Amino acid sequence: MRVWALWQAQQGIDIFVRLTNGKYEVWQAKRYEAISASDVKAIVKTFREGSWVTKSEKLILAVQASLADTKVQDAIEHEAATLRESGSPSFPVTEMS
Repeated sequence: MRVWALWQAQQGIDIFVRLTNGKYEVWQAKRYEAISASDVKAIVKTFREGSWVTKSEKLILAVQASLADTKVQDAIEHEAATLRESGSPSFPVTEMS
């Protein structure tokens, strides 16, 4: 496994990890004071429209903001289901302090 961090615009991806199967685990790190359902939708939309979607096994969204808002939680679940249904990567989300 190899890990890289990107320091320039790369379709929203901040970190990518090449897995032993040749696919990638990609991370988006967001240091937001707050995150909304529309933010989650926009993040996933950017990912789905970019080139990483076909190369990735997992999209991980790591946010500093609280994920306590049920609208945000619902958006995360909706976007994860949409990705699964389209055969795209899984979509775990982590709240970081």
